[in-house]
This record gives sequence, structure tokens and C-alpha cells, in this order.
Amino acid sequence: MSQRLLFIVNNLDFFISHRLEIGLAAIANGWQVKILGPANTKAADILSDKGFDVQQLDVAKEDHSLLGQWRFLQAVYRTCRQFRPDLCHMITLKTFLVAGVAARLARVPRRVGSVSGLGFFFISNEFKTRVSRILYRPLFHFAMANQATEVIFQNDDDRTVLLGYAGVDQGQTHLIPGSGVDLARFSYQPEPSIPVVFLLIGRMLKDKGVLEFVEASRILHEQGLNARFLLVGNPDKTNPASLEQAQLEAWHEEGLIEWLGYCEDIPAIITSAHILVLPSYREGFPRVLIEAAASGRPSITTDVPGCRDAIIPDQTGLLVPVCNSKALAKAMGYLAEDKPVRVEMGMKARQLAEKKYAIESVVSTHMKIYNLGNKG
Repeated sequence: MSQRLLFIVNNLDFFISHRLEIGLAAIANGWQVKILGPANTKAADILSDKGFDVQQLDVAKEDHSLLGQWRFLQAVYRTCRQFRPDLCHMITLKTFLVAGVAARLARVPRRVGSVSGLGFFFISNEFKTRVSRILYRPLFHFAMANQATEVIFQNDDDRTVLLGYAGVDQGQTHLIPGSGVDLARFSYQPEPSIPVVFLLIGRMLKDKGVLEFVEASRILHEQGLNARFLLVGNPDKTNPASLEQAQLEAWHEEGLIEWLGYCEDIPAIITSAHILVLPSYREGFPRVLIEAAASGRPSITTDVPGCRDAIIPDQTGLLVPVCNSKALAKAMGYLAEDKPVRVEMGMKARQLAEKKYAIESVVSTHMKIYNLGNKG
């Protein structure tokens, strides 16, 4: 009889974009795979066509209230009791916290949680968030600090934080740098003709460094640099750090940036640009940086956990201080004006992606974790 694997996610689209290959490999290795997540008919149909058993929850992914999380916990508990998985894999820290409690209460034999970044909960220094960290700590301990649970981190800084905060044991942890990249889909492409195009891809959040990117654009415009500045992604109403659509539209109308909204074809938009920019305040391991590397594009990013782990400074990209639009503008101007340097960085970036970030390696490591056996 095949073993049962339950993925628990807070967004089915995210599973498709970041974990699909892992799920498909599990099916190929004989696991009976079920995915549990908030309702999303289009994504659920795509996953069902690929052989997954998808259960959509009547819980809005944007419902961050205590009642909404309590309903999510109850739904996970019921599903675990009915499906009786041998292993639960919970994706993202917040899902791991709530679903980890439910899965432990349901006595799921083995539990794996993927921490793809610590997010606003650990970045923010607001009084309310600091208090929340104190109040939630016992739940983190219950969900994570036990022998039946393993935790996958994307960078060592996040691992260090949760080793202390949540009582996670070093032996429970695995370090996998990102979710991998399809080297065929994101293939090396020569850079396009000028003007130089800078590109920031992600949710339109303050902590993604969007404000610094826009201010750097303003500085470079004032200096007379002939360049384009593209923002790709939408606001996220569920995140306290989200920018308003009206603000993005105002910057667009002013000519500071070009806000393109959501983009379906990420490989094409990356290769239409010269330089990927991600001035984020903290990340798990930003996939967009390794997608840019695979495409032969250098990156400018911040010297913070996650971001600094994804490049080789001064070889595949540049690091700048966080929350420093002047330093960001200086780095952007330097690469814009020195084509030989950015082309060489792009070539080295592709070599780095081939060596460290191939999706096949990430999938193989996950299969090894799944097959470690029951730890009790």
C-alpha cells in the first residue's frame, strides 16, 4: 500500500509556481498525494489534471483573523483524521504554525515544514508585532519543537532565529537554498538593446524595497540616465506592508517607473531586461534572483538574509545596504554604464545557477527527506 502525503498550503497558485515539481516527483515515487488549500478553482483544476487529489477549503487565504485561523486549523485537523497521511508537508511559516498544531493534535506520524522566509512577523519592530511574537511563541514550540517534525530552511539566518525562538533542534533541520529553477525554461539569453532596463519582480510591498527602487529611479532620472524602470507584480491586501494601487499608478503616471502588474511569462520579462533589482528587507531565498541568474542577468540586491545568499557579490551581482536608495542608485548607475561588467556578471550568474540551483537537485533532496522514515 502506498504511503500518503498531504501538502498543506495557503495558496494553490504558489504550490504550482514553487512546489509542483516536488509534488509530481512524490507521485512518481509512489506516494498518494493530496493537496489542501484555500479555494482556487482554476489552480485546483490544473493540479487535478496532473494527478493530484485537491481539497479546496472554504477559508479565504486573506483571512488573517483569529477566527479565520481557527477555522483553518479545524479544517486541517479534520482532513488529517480522514485522509490519515503518513507525512504532512506544510508550506510557508504561517501555514506551518497553524497546520503544524493541527497535524500534531491529529497524530500525523511525520511532519515537514518549509520556512520560505520569516516575513513581516519577524521583520516588523512595531509594538503590536513584538507582543504577538511573545504570545505566539508557545504555539511555535508546540508545532515545531518535537522529534516527529523536520524543518526545511532556505538560509542559515532564518534557521538560527527559529532554533532559538521556537526551540527547534539542529538535528531536525535541513538547508535547501530556494525552490530551484528550471534551467531549460530560464535559459541564457543575450541582453537586449539599450536603453538599459531595470526590473523588480514581486508583490508590491514596502519590505520588498519598492520604495527604495522608486527613489533610486528618481535619482537616476535627475542624473540624466537613459533607462527604464519596471515594476512587475500586484499589491497584496493581506499584507500590512502592501502598497496601494493608487500609489503605483501615480508613480507610473509621473514617469518614475512603469508598473506592469501581474506577468504570466516571467522568463520573457526577465530576458527583456538587463538587470534584476531586489532591494528587499529580508527573504528566505528569493527565487527571482536565481531565475535571473539562470537567464544570464546580474542582480542588485540587499545585504540581508536570503538575498545575500543567492548571489556571489561582485561576481554575479552587487550587494547594497538595506533601506538605502542612494547606494542602490549608485549600484544601478554603475551597471547601467558598464556593459562589459554586467555581461560578464550575467555569464557567471548562469554558471552559478547551473552549479547550485537546478530544480532536479532540489527535488532529489526533498525525496530523501520524505523517505527518511518514521521518526516517531
